[in-house]
Amino acid sequence: MTNSFQLARRFTLAAVLLMSTAALAACNDSVTAPEVAAPASLVTSIVENVYLPTFDSLNARAARLSAALDALAASPTPGNLSAAQSAWRATREMYERNEGFAFGPLITSEYDPNMDTWPIDRAGIDALVLGSASISKEEIDLEDGTVKGFHGIEYILFGDHGATTAASLTAGQRAYLRAAGQSLAAVAFALDEAWSPSVGNFAGQLTSAGDGASVYAALGAALQEIVSGLIEPTDEVPNSKIALPLSSGDTYFEESAFSDNTLDDLENDLHGAYAVYTGSFGGDANGISALVAAQSPSLDQQVRAQFAAAFAALDAVGPSFDDALHHDPDALRAAQQTILTLNHTLVNQVAPIAGAVGDDD
Repeated sequence: MTNSFQLARRFTLAAVLLMSTAALAACNDSVTAPEVAAPASLVTSIVENVYLPTFDSLNARAARLSAALDALAASPTPGNLSAAQSAWRATREMYERNEGFAFGPLITSEYDPNMDTWPIDRAGIDALVLGSASISKEEIDLEDGTVKGFHGIEYILFGDHGATTAASLTAGQRAYLRAAGQSLAAVAFALDEAWSPSVGNFAGQLTSAGDGASVYAALGAALQEIVSGLIEPTDEVPNSKIALPLSSGDTYFEESAFSDNTLDDLENDLHGAYAVYTGSFGGDANGISALVAAQSPSLDQQVRAQFAAAFAALDAVGPSFDDALHHDPDALRAAQQTILTLNHTLVNQVAPIAGAVGDDD
């Protein structure tokens, strides 16, 4: 999610990682040894088992969403509306999972703001759909991120509190959905290609870290990028995605409010981070956990337990984020604090381990 707070958080987190590494050098008792053996196979495993499959799946799901929106635009039936809404949720799931590794082309090529800017410009979207029934993909491509992407589509596809019906969709709204879906799918395709080893090969920048050709001068630099990425959702979820609506009591600040998908968003943010930690979405592989467990098995178990507690705390919020915001804010505060505890452990104990990896490891 791109918003006015996100870039500031990324710079802050990078500074924290540098300070954590410096603190480790000054005080060896935070881990058992200053040098940690972390073979390049760990980076390769995370790239191949987590990053690349996620971008591949996002691309495939975005293409299916675009096709579903095309079908809805051509024939606005209840069945086509339901199918398009389901396709939006499925695509959203995979996008939120990449919040655990939101770096590289997603940011440098501005794919993120073109797909996931929030809050949106509702007045701008209303003007677009009112002014034309023949909106093209090329027109949407040129628009600011506040009037397109996931949340622009969500606004029209679901409406306020799910008010959209097949019969209520105007010609302009249907044209917008078709064009915005095609635009989103094109960005997802470009993002997938940018990471693909056979095309843009940003994946290779990580897996070849330290070889002189990579943007990562050493293996440790790549690991710090990876760890910074997995930490990011544990900062953004409590300090922005929960804090902003909670402090204001206003649904306007709730991401994915139109679809009532906010809780799923938050859980998928953490699922992406946890997959990087364990090395897989489907169990244990060669992830950051292996690095941590080699230093401190008890810390590894602590991190896993704190992730489990964070998922449980989000599961306790309900029946929806919006309902909890207005009727049970204490459940949101409890989830917020649980995730902040996880974030504190990752920043202060896990990040220094990655930072301790030497240039020759």
